[in-house]
Amino acid sequence: MTKSTDNLTLEVKKTLMASLDAKGIKHNISIDEEMEDLPIVKLESLLMPKFDEKFLVQSKASLSSSAQVLLDSAEDLHKAHTRYEQEYILKGRDVSYKLLEDMHRLATQIKASPDAEMILKMMRDFLKEKYEIKLNKSSTAMGTLVRYVIRADKLTASRYGKVLEVAQEEGIKPENFIAFVKDRGGISKITTTQAEKVIQEDLKRTQAARMDFASEICSLMAMNSKTDIEYARGVTVHRQDKLAKGDGSRFVYFMASHLGGNKYRLIQAHDFDRAFEEQILTQIAKPLPSDLGVIERSIRSYIKEILNGEGLTRGQRDYLTEQLKKPLAYAEEPGQVIDVPVTDVVAIPHEHE
Repeated sequence: MTKSTDNLTLEVKKTLMASLDAKGIKHNISIDEEMEDLPIVKLESLLMPKFDEKFLVQSKASLSSSAQVLLDSAEDLHKAHTRYEQEYILKGRDVSYKLLEDMHRLATQIKASPDAEMILKMMRDFLKEKYEIKLNKSSTAMGTLVRYVIRADKLTASRYGKVLEVAQEEGIKPENFIAFVKDRGGISKITTTQAEKVIQEDLKRTQAARMDFASEICSLMAMNSKTDIEYARGVTVHRQDKLAKGDGSRFVYFMASHLGGNKYRLIQAHDFDRAFEEQILTQIAKPLPSDLGVIERSIRSYIKEILNGEGLTRGQRDYLTEQLKKPLAYAEEPGQVIDVPVTDVVAIPHEHE
């Protein structure tokens, strides 16, 4: 034999050896005994396995007929769910997007119509008479239309209305509306994001109001204070550029070291800019109640207390009297009046204040 037989498979070697031996032909073919009992595998099956559509823990041959029925039923339910997602959820989502797009387009047309007010009034009157749904005259064209279209489900109308209002605020045209909703993650995502945005904006307004109240309380405490000091070393003014623009602080802040008991030694006086002062006022406002109505009415009570006292200038008395005439901004919020001030403030107002 001149050709090498090393690359032949075990089965081919056996067949060839038997044939040569039967014919009496000498050969040098040999079989490795260690390899003779090893199983043969197809490498393709290892590198590119093929899986059945159904994953079975046991082979079909070992399953009882009742077990097979249950597995088939589970598979049928899977297929039914897939059809449901494709035929109802996905298609239903597309239908709702298209409905919102049409509502967006119609609301835009109504707003541009010279008869817009009459159309919206007719919609509001119809909803009130037929469905007892009351809408304010201040309701937007979009809000009115959404409620007119979706009459029975207030929650759905609210969700759809928020999405459409966001689209209008961002200048999304009706023909781009569906792409806009999909890019933003869908209706639920947009409404959730919008709700979070409203909460954050409300939080900012509340924090700003609390800070203004803290500033007002400090000014009132200055009017009511009987403690005056003389300080001849001058005030260190920070950010002269801010002061020139009217963004200087409303108070002068003194640094002092504690000597023990109720004695302090003044070190320096500082006039910071408004941004730095707002950080201080935010900290001062922390002990105040969370209810803005309580804070506001408590300040009014404190003003009356100051007016009943002595030592006010004519200008201060006139100013406080005018403050009491102003309507309460948070009158609708319930709560009980607290004693103001709630803390001592180491801040001296400017003389012109």
